[in-house]
Amino acid sequence: FQQCLLDSEKALNARKYLGERKLAGDTVRKFGLGYAPESWDWLVQQAANSGKSAELLETVGLIAKRTEGKSGYYDRFRDRVMFPIRDMQGRTVGFGGRILPSSAAAERGPKYYNSSETPLFSKSDQLSGIDLARQPAPKAGYPAIGAGYTHARVGPPPGRRPVLPTVAP
Repeated sequence: FQQCLLDSEKALNARKYLGERKLAGDTVRKFGLGYAPESWDWLVQQAANSGKSAELLETVGLIAKRTEGKSGYYDRFRDRVMFPIRDMQGRTVGFGGRILPSSAAAERGPKYYNSSETPLFSKSDQLSGIDLARQPAPKAGYPAIGAGYTHARVGPPPGRRPVLPTVAP
């Protein structure tokens, strides 16, 4: 997802949106932000081209099996800025996707869409950004809990507590 955001023409609107939110360059790289294109099978194709198992991507909740008599898989995240959700050790265990305001799907679907519950990821067990707030939080006394993935990425004003967004349903 990150390589797509950084290099793909498909991600132009995503880069513009992130720039409006004051998220660019080093911040995008530090937090591993990415972009899932509008296509229903972009990630499925990326996996096939690199020899990755579709079953593995299904297990971790990034793709799902097609239904209604169709074979194959489809991408669960489409036309969304992707925010990795990491555990305390910094390992990516899920994703939160924010629909682009300019997306044709913005009126039809949820604004934020999270990875499905998997053996690695449970929404109720995660705070987005906890891996990066672990060290500064004790110095500030305790972190502030908020909503919205961008709060943790923009960072608090000087002298303020780190903000950890909940992983909302």
